[in-house]
Amino acid sequence: MIAEWDDYFLALEKKANETLSAMKERHSQSLNVYLEQLEKEAQSKIPLWSKELKQFKKREKILASQENYTEAQNVKVIVEALEKEEQEKAMVKTRDGSIAMKESAFRQRLDSELQVLSKKIQTLRKTNEEKQKSDLKRLLQRNRNIQDSLRSKQVSTFT
Repeated sequence: MIAEWDDYFLALEKKANETLSAMKERHSQSLNVYLEQLEKEAQSKIPLWSKELKQFKKREKILASQENYTEAQNVKVIVEALEKEEQEKAMVKTRDGSIAMKESAFRQRLDSELQVLSKKIQTLRKTNEEKQKSDLKRLLQRNRNIQDSLRSKQVSTFT
């Protein structure tokens, strides 16, 4: 009986560790997917362009419409550099701001799921330990009853 309980507890621990490992792996994968999604969302958003950049774009259009293509090309290079710079600044700001908050909230949710699973496993352990104790108590009581019964039969056969 004790060996059966030991085997059961070993199997329970093995299953609990496998379940926790599987959940951690799933959480890791889902976090990576979520972060990629947030990154794509942040990149797809067009930032609010600065007044200076808007003026350069307007100047570029005016120069192109006046057929001053060389000057328009020079301004276009400036516009592209400014756009890239402002895009990167916006990404850093977004990454530091909303993405960090969303990532933190997501990680918190994953941690709470892991804590819930750990709590369930702990409760299952405690329940099974209590059941084992009650089974052992019952077996000990049965053993005592059998011994008492045998003693009473021995006493009655000797008298």
